Amino acid sequence: MVVEHIIYKENGEEFKSFLNSNWYDTATPYQLCISELKKIKNEIDSGKAFLIVSYDQKYKISTSKEFEKWIVNIFLGGFEKFVFEK
Repeated sequence: MVVEHIIYKENGEEFKSFLNSNWYDTATPYQLCISELKKIKNEIDSGKAFLIVSYDQKYKISTSKEFEKWIVNIFLGGFEKFVFEK
C-alpha cells in the first residue's frame, strides 16, 4: 500500500494522508475516509488552507469548492456526496 495523497497545513506540517481511494471500498474504511475528509473540509471552512500532493502534483486548497473539485477529479470514489451533504 502506497500513500497517494498527502495533505499539508499552511506551515508545511503533514496533516493527513490517504491511500488510493480504491483501498476504501468496504463500509468501515469508507466511513473512516469520509470522516477524515469532513475534518479537512471543516478546517477549510474555518479559514485554513492546505497543500495537497497527489500523484506528485501539488494542489493549493483554500476553499470548500476547491476541495470538492479535488475530491471529484483527483481523489475519486464518490466521497463528495457524503463530505458535502447538506
